[in-house]
Amino acid sequence: MDASSMPAYNMINITGVVGDDPLDALRAHQAALSAHAHPQLRVLGHPRFGAAEQTEGRWRLLFGGDNSPEHARRTLASRIRGTVRPDDPDELPASRFPNLVPEDERPALREAFGAELRALVERIDPELGGDTGAEWAVGGRRYRIVRSPALMRFGPEGPEPVHDTDTDPPPGLPGRDPQHWFVLDPAAPTTLTDGLLRMEICRGPGGPEQDAHPGVVLLPVRFLFVRRGPDGWIPTIWEEAGPGLARHRVIDYLRHTGDPRFRELTGTTDEDVAQAARDADALEAADQAADVTIEDEPHRLCRLMPILRVGPDGPEPVRPEDEALNEYF
Repeated sequence: MDASSMPAYNMINITGVVGDDPLDALRAHQAALSAHAHPQLRVLGHPRFGAAEQTEGRWRLLFGGDNSPEHARRTLASRIRGTVRPDDPDELPASRFPNLVPEDERPALREAFGAELRALVERIDPELGGDTGAEWAVGGRRYRIVRSPALMRFGPEGPEPVHDTDTDPPPGLPGRDPQHWFVLDPAAPTTLTDGLLRMEICRGPGGPEQDAHPGVVLLPVRFLFVRRGPDGWIPTIWEEAGPGLARHRVIDYLRHTGDPRFRELTGTTDEDVAQAARDADALEAADQAADVTIEDEPHRLCRLMPILRVGPDGPEPVRPEDEALNEYF
């Protein structure tokens, strides 16, 4: 790849406030206070995986959050199919899982590179015996399977909770996920708090992979509940793009425990169902509260900070040792 595909990979452009929303200043202030109260950074579990695209000198993340490189390849193959075969009923719904490009760009892409994109599906889809590569090129576009470590702040009282100024993404956003088509621009203006966070990550312990990708791009914050157990805080499996979405995901799960099929598979008792219903009611009533009780255990709705390491060659690709991960770790 051209060494200049991301020339500003190590630039941090700190400004006072980013954005025109009147709440941006309040968000920046709350982020600074919370960072001071939760000074410790921890890597949370395994990295997440996604796919990035480089075209016309710009990188953007197509999607993220998959649990394994194989899962990310499968998702990328589905996005490609949805782009070149938009009427295929077997494809994932575009309203929830956006295609490779916005709708107005799809006809031109299909006309110019439809055959090549269909051939690319055959090469990368694990269900079709695709290879385990990390990068492919079609019609001047490069697609790369990327890894995204996830960080969480901790303080004396535990993990960083959701901020009062955190909101759900707007309903009209593709897939209702701000990671979709997220432009990877290390030189974009950033707040002081985020700039200092990137500097702290960059100065952390290194290795060959980090030496090749010394810069950091912060991806949109994710949200999930973390359970406080006897040996510390344990993250739950569900990450969402907004705090309200995370709450509703857990409420839906709790409501689902009464489903006959669920009860048959899990051995759920009547008391379990009744307790889950009480927990769902309490979670709904708690509204904006970060600390709640679920299944008689304390939980906290927390902020998760996914990142991408970047270098002059663009975002860091999947590493060989990542291939041992599976979709359900």
